[in-house]
Amino acid sequence: MICFYLTKMKCAMHKIKSYIIKSFPSPLVNRLRTINVIKELTRSYLYLFGFRRYYPIYLKVKASKNKFINSKLDNLENRWGGAFHEYNSTSNQFVVDLVWSDGPIPGNFGDWLSPYIISKVCDVDIRHLNEAGFKNKTHILALGSIISCANKNSIILGSGVTNKKIKINPDSKFISVRGRYTAGLVLSQTNKVVNQFGDIGFLLERVYKPKAISSYKNKYLLVRHIQHQNVAIQKSHLIDEYSIFAAHPVDMELFIDELHSYEKVITSAMHCFIACISYGIPCALVSFDNKTNSVPGDGVKYIDSLSGVDLIETPPLKISSDKEINLLSYLDSMLFNHGTISSKTLDQIESAIISAVNIAKYTREK
Repeated sequence: MICFYLTKMKCAMHKIKSYIIKSFPSPLVNRLRTINVIKELTRSYLYLFGFRRYYPIYLKVKASKNKFINSKLDNLENRWGGAFHEYNSTSNQFVVDLVWSDGPIPGNFGDWLSPYIISKVCDVDIRHLNEAGFKNKTHILALGSIISCANKNSIILGSGVTNKKIKINPDSKFISVRGRYTAGLVLSQTNKVVNQFGDIGFLLERVYKPKAISSYKNKYLLVRHIQHQNVAIQKSHLIDEYSIFAAHPVDMELFIDELHSYEKVITSAMHCFIACISYGIPCALVSFDNKTNSVPGDGVKYIDSLSGVDLIETPPLKISSDKEINLLSYLDSMLFNHGTISSKTLDQIESAIISAVNIAKYTREK
């Protein structure tokens, strides 16, 4: 229970930090970036003096300097630090700067799909830029509800909105957006028409083939959104559970393998849902939101993502209770099959990734 509350507190702090960064003017954001770099460097050197809890941050700093030390990555937290090296390994000639939310440690599967998929589709390394570090660099904003972060140097690749009141920068370059709802807001605010849609997460089936299985482990698998880690759920013997936390490519693929090994998936995490649709895994999207653990936004992101790939726009099934939730009692209300994405739509998503990378990539410095 203590772990649940600690996770919830970390998520809340991350959201507050993101809100503050988006609200501040560029000069102040650049100052915050400097402070953030100093803070990470301080933490990394504290590790050298025996503070083991800063080891993941030490690995991240080493990776960002292309001086990664081969170490035993024996848990998810350490592999989070090593993930930055895996996506920016100095093995490719070209690099792209990509903005994604790297926290909370040990990483949210949905956020880390951006570097995972782009690095698989294109022969480039991926350099992470955090929310405070991308104001003056050409960069890609891809998967997630992060279009509100965009500026004049942003290349929008399948990003979307969290609600219909989001402000969109008219000076950004729009390659594609997540769905038709985001496109409508772009048009109304900027007079720019975006005709290319699709969350790049839907392309997963083309970039990774799950390991073959002989039989299902169980009937149902539950995967929670990071905001729902502390929700009391009665799962019964029919329902297993797997964590949404993953950042390192090894853990991303283990997560996908796990989805593939169950007959059906129940999830409150949108990109777990998107991954299941990509692989044709029957999956029910649910919401455990209440006053203390709501996912940010008004829910438009769910129907927006489905509209972008021409699937039925079905919102998540709302399940909320002050008592322990019995998932089995809701099974009859859950929709597990949402249709199949056409090859033409997947071709368009892949083409959008290639177009964005061709604009953003640069040659690695020797």
